[in-house]
Amino acid sequence: MYTCPNFRHFFVIIILTVFTRFFYVNGLMLCPTMDKWHQRAEVFCKNSNIYMYHCLPTIFLNESTEMCLKDIKIEEGYCAVYNTHLRQVSYDRKTNCAGNKNFAGCPEKQYRSNETFRYPSCQEINPVETCYLADLNCPDIDRSSGSGRSGVNNAGQLTWIFPILFAHILCHFKLNP
Repeated sequence: MYTCPNFRHFFVIIILTVFTRFFYVNGLMLCPTMDKWHQRAEVFCKNSNIYMYHCLPTIFLNESTEMCLKDIKIEEGYCAVYNTHLRQVSYDRKTNCAGNKNFAGCPEKQYRSNETFRYPSCQEINPVETCYLADLNCPDIDRSSGSGRSGVNNAGQLTWIFPILFAHILCHFKLNP
């Protein structure tokens, strides 16, 4: 005989899914601009001579992260990214923007990864489409939230939750009158 899954467990999974979707993946902070970069560096990496402040998109371009890391040289035409597998700075090997007329603000000379603030086009991403906003082929995001977070519309991505929730509630009441 079929029984519905425990409603409490299902409810916790839904809450965690929604929380993760809104606050972790799409609730990204924007990396600071050039004028705020040094202030953030003092807050994050104030006691380190080895590790430098970085605010970088991850290698998947689905989020940005702030942390203290060893800086590396980044070749011209590439954007610095945080490699989540290696836990270090790397460069986006998939996107060589040099000569790409669709990419505005491409780094034209070699630079240090902790100076990514000089290339805002390498910091601004669309975490849903996983692309650089400077790439003309990348859809723009709504930045009207004013909270320093990307305002990506999640409504369409969460529509699957409601039918599942409804089916589970219906199942629960049919089997437990």
